[in-house]
Amino acid sequence: MGTSKSFFAFLLVVVSGVGLWMGGKFLYDLHHYFLLSHTAPVHINEWKVEEIKPGKFSIFASLEFQVGERIFYKNYRFLKPVYQNPYAAEALIGRWEKELWEVWYNPKDPLMASLQKAFPLKAGVYFVLCLGVFLYFSWLRIYVRKMGAIDPH
Repeated sequence: MGTSKSFFAFLLVVVSGVGLWMGGKFLYDLHHYFLLSHTAPVHINEWKVEEIKPGKFSIFASLEFQVGERIFYKNYRFLKPVYQNPYAAEALIGRWEKELWEVWYNPKDPLMASLQKAFPLKAGVYFVLCLGVFLYFSWLRIYVRKMGAIDPH
């Protein structure tokens, strides 16, 4: 009986830890999402493809934008998409060069800027799932205690 209580406590600690990690990641990403609250037209000086890991290629852009009277220069790496060969990334650059771009930036620190602003939906879903599992195990612990299978002491 002591082993099952220890295992259940360990499982609850693991689920809590994962939930805290996912919740922290979601809140951090959400905070970053809200910080990028202003937009400005951007001029992209150079597009290039670079290998970020063996067999993984990403698109980089060298850009400049103006906020008020100040001009800011930034190198930006697109987080998505990541390609397994440079030719597919170069084909995408050909399409992207024809588009008009805007930069999202933090008005208090314009160097915190991004060409991509996506709501952290995936991190939020993972957090909600972890929270659901934690609540299920908490409810299960209370239910089993009420049924008398676990000694409350």
